[in-house]
Amino acid sequence: MKKNLLMLTAVTLVAILLAGCSLWSWGKVNVTFEIAEDLEDLFEDKSIKNVQLQKDKEQVLRLEYRKDDEVEGKSVKELEITAKDKDAEIKVEPADIVDADGNIIAIELKLKPGKKDITISITKLEQNNNS
Repeated sequence: MKKNLLMLTAVTLVAILLAGCSLWSWGKVNVTFEIAEDLEDLFEDKSIKNVQLQKDKEQVLRLEYRKDDEVEGKSVKELEITAKDKDAEIKVEPADIVDADGNIIAIELKLKPGKKDITISITKLEQNNNS
């Protein structure tokens, strides 16, 4: 009886592994954010803390702005957003998410991580003043 139970457990684990179950952490990469000092307080912590994405799969990541009267969302046109892993740059396509009133409430990042942990950097674009 013990042998049958052990065999059933082994077969179940193999089936889960082959199915690419997203419950297991070895199928994911960790995402670390490097956010410019003057932008740090804009984002909800749940958007930027403990973020993981599936390896080798195109995905959409949503960074939500804090819901606070003092916080105004920045357009992706005002920001420089880059992503990279240990070896190379990762193509990222940012877009604004707006509410019914036209206020920017979040940023959508479309990207495809590889097999290594990634770092996403968010900074303000430099404004050139030609006076």
